[in-house]
Amino acid sequence: REGYVQPILECGARFHKPLVYHDLVELSAEITEVKNKVFRIEYLVKRGDIVVAEGFEVRAWAKQTDNGIREQMSAMSIPQEYAVLLRADREVRRGS
Repeated sequence: REGYVQPILECGARFHKPLVYHDLVELSAEITEVKNKVFRIEYLVKRGDIVVAEGFEVRAWAKQTDNGIREQMSAMSIPQEYAVLLRADREVRRGS
């Protein structure tokens, strides 16, 4: 919508325990930080009660140019209506 894109600027993961093909896992994601132009999402992967992996990504808010070339985008402030939603998700998960 509106030409907004959220490219990944940084990501990482730590793997604590192995998984095999038929393991059932639970993946949770939490928005932990919302700044002017970027936001951070942290992930937790569990097999039952055991944390098997943790990860994160930092994404920018950007506007893609109308010519459709992926490499041509510019960072911009997160529009207020989206920043409110991102922050609300963070507050709901923290129980505030």
